Amino acid sequence: LDCCDGSDEWLGRVKCPNICVEIGRKMREELERKQAIQREGNAIRNQLVKEAEQMKTEKKSKLEAAMAEREAIQASYDQARSKLNLIYNSIIKILKIRMKKLQKQRTKPEMLNYKHGMVKPKFFCMRIYIIFAEAKKLKKEEERKFKASAAFKTLDVNQDGKITTDEMQLRKEFDVDEDGVVSVEEANVSSFSVLLHLMI
Repeated sequence: LDCCDGSDEWLGRVKCPNICVEIGRKMREELERKQAIQREGNAIRNQLVKEAEQMKTEKKSKLEAAMAEREAIQASYDQARSKLNLIYNSIIKILKIRMKKLQKQRTKPEMLNYKHGMVKPKFFCMRIYIIFAEAKKLKKEEERKFKASAAFKTLDVNQDGKITTDEMQLRKEFDVDEDGVVSVEEANVSSFSVLLHLMI
């Protein structure tokens, strides 16, 4: 940039006002302004990176806690179910044996008299068998409700009674297009699918 003080003219015959100092000052001011903007931009970027890392750490911590709780619930459920199945199967086995004996008794004369001392207990066993058949249905329904409740608690990371899009985005299994990120759209579609599954 020519500061126009005439020093670059031949023999110095051309006279120009010396504005070199003014031009230099403006150039320095412009440079300082750009540097200030750059420093401010870097500070904002560093702050955003710091906040993002903190958020990532918090979400990871919540996810790990939720996974640990899920494993504990699953272990308790498996243990309770194992005990329940053992008791249930033992009772059904006993009832089936008694029902077979009762079937053999039906041709005997005392079966015609319900009040007969040997008949009344056997009819009672029949009623118990029917009750346990209904209990089997109820057992399956309770298992379904328990699984649904456990699944809901696993997805509800902050335990506020609601499953949000942010919570769904923490679950990598909902990454449909396998790009490493669960988008809002994928999370919303998955939320709808999970809701239907819990209602069935």
